[in-house]
Amino acid sequence: MAVVLRYVDDVGEVIERFVGVVHVTDTCASSLKSAIDNFFAKNNLTMSKVRGQGYDGASNMRGELNGLKQKILAENKCAFYIHCFAHQLQLVVVATSSEYASVSSFFDYLTKIVNIVGASCKRKDLIRQKQHDDFVKRIETGEVCTGKGKNQEMSLARAGDTRWGSHLKTILRLLDLWKPVREVLIALSREGTDAKTRGIALGMAEKMENFEFVFIAHLMVNLLRKTNDLSQALQLKNQNIGNTVRLIEDMKYDIKKYKDDGWEELMNEVTTFCSKNEINMPNMEDSFQGELEGQLMMSHRHIFIVVDLLLNEMNECFTKANSELLTCIACLDPRDSFQTFDREKVLRLAELYSDDFSGFELGQLRIQLDRYISNMKSNEVFFGLHDIGELAKKRV
Repeated sequence: MAVVLRYVDDVGEVIERFVGVVHVTDTCASSLKSAIDNFFAKNNLTMSKVRGQGYDGASNMRGELNGLKQKILAENKCAFYIHCFAHQLQLVVVATSSEYASVSSFFDYLTKIVNIVGASCKRKDLIRQKQHDDFVKRIETGEVCTGKGKNQEMSLARAGDTRWGSHLKTILRLLDLWKPVREVLIALSREGTDAKTRGIALGMAEKMENFEFVFIAHLMVNLLRKTNDLSQALQLKNQNIGNTVRLIEDMKYDIKKYKDDGWEELMNEVTTFCSKNEINMPNMEDSFQGELEGQLMMSHRHIFIVVDLLLNEMNECFTKANSELLTCIACLDPRDSFQTFDREKVLRLAELYSDDFSGFELGQLRIQLDRYISNMKSNEVFFGLHDIGELAKKRV
């Protein structure tokens, strides 16, 4: 187990130090807690001074009942646990995509399609040729225009297991190369080297002609675009804590709004795509289209289930307690002359770290903050007059 300490030195600089590697017999929470206690004792450190803790997302580390986080909190309630927000967002997307069978099945088929089409150079070359032929045809009919940088050749991208932003790229590439990929699969189903390859290719080609598969592809593109934008923002080195919390809350609101108002826009996207690629669409006006009508109702259900899963996972990972703590800390940001300073949030922060402030000290803090704010306002007036005086001198 690697042990890293993050602390503030005597001049206010934030220091992060790797302090050692500890051998552990197993990775259960009690063994890890015992190892940390022994390490602290050996280095004259005390658990009572800890004000924060952070680990990966494994249950033995962050479990609410018996995780290492909870065992330390039981000993020191001020050792608040904060998990990396960018990593948490990855866990949110992973959980959403694996807990709902239809979405999980979609990603399984997506991986199989990418693997079988990209299994050989011959198949990749066939994709390029069919893509080229498709572009030529669309240019001749005036569907697309030519120009520098337009109509670039592309290939299917394999998704990574740890970075779910790569899944967005994979789906987008498949949607762009839909016709060439389907034609290659159909060709493989007829001319494959063995029966197994032909059977897999036929199954994948039939799946690409399925309305539900197309619908989930577009639904996940829209949701992954939202989470990917947030993921990129969370990974910025100069990201402000307060802004991070606001971005997460905005994301929750945006997803909820998509659930309430996104159906019509999503169906327009799917309808246009199906019409362009000759895929059967549900028709609610035709009473004989019972199967397709059922698909439409199921698709409407998909958007509610998937978005609800995503919201629930976000609420579970990004808790109000963590958001409140970070928002309170953010008000102490010294940038822009403490522009984010907030008296009530500073007081709330002191209440959260109750071991560091007695009842008497909290009362004193209120008086000191009122005095500080009063002095700040006086200084603003003073500096304002000073600036006007300096400007007048320059003009003279």
